[in-house]
Amino acid sequence: MRRLSKSGKFVRLGRNESGQALVEKVQEGLFQHPVRNSGFTFIEVLVALAVGSIALLSFYGVLMSVLGAGERTGGSLERDLEAGMFLDRLSGEVNSAYFSPEEPRTAFSGKTRAGASALEFTSYSAEPQREGAPSTDLMAIGYFAKHEDGGLTLYRETWNPHIGERFVSEALSGIEAFELSYSNGTAWANAWEASLEKKLPLAVRARVVLRDGREFTALSRTMIR
Repeated sequence: MRRLSKSGKFVRLGRNESGQALVEKVQEGLFQHPVRNSGFTFIEVLVALAVGSIALLSFYGVLMSVLGAGERTGGSLERDLEAGMFLDRLSGEVNSAYFSPEEPRTAFSGKTRAGASALEFTSYSAEPQREGAPSTDLMAIGYFAKHEDGGLTLYRETWNPHIGERFVSEALSGIEAFELSYSNGTAWANAWEASLEKKLPLAVRARVVLRDGREFTALSRTMIR
């Protein structure tokens, strides 16, 4: 004989079993039925937190790498612009360089000083003249380097050749090398003295090396004869 218990199970009854035995079997079926828990265990929560933490740390590492690369790229671009602007300015001034053996206030003197090139020359410039100075467009310009902070810093100085008072400003910092060479039309030399050559070089080649090894070069011709 079979009878359906409250737990949903069929309970087999013997022929001689009493009603009390039937009750006991039904109760036994009720208490042995497993109860399903729909929540998370403490171990499962800990594992989920650990996995989430690892994912966040990985994302943070990738984000910082991307930001660092962008920052380095921005710094490199800024240095490129500074070097390019310096060479453009130097080239424009060399284009306007002027020397005459009959004019003692004109000059063009290139040499090596403190392990780097140095240059002094006169050029027709649009820079404003100091009040009280003789009216002239001729400006004396000089470039020289100093060893500072483990590298070279380039300085630019200007003065009115009629007065001689010099004004110095920083032109480019944090470089490894600054080299100038001068062409007479057939060969290049590391020095030029217009008072001896009686003329300007035909062209000037400038080379700047940054601390990271990148090089920038410019070639400019003297235009005034």
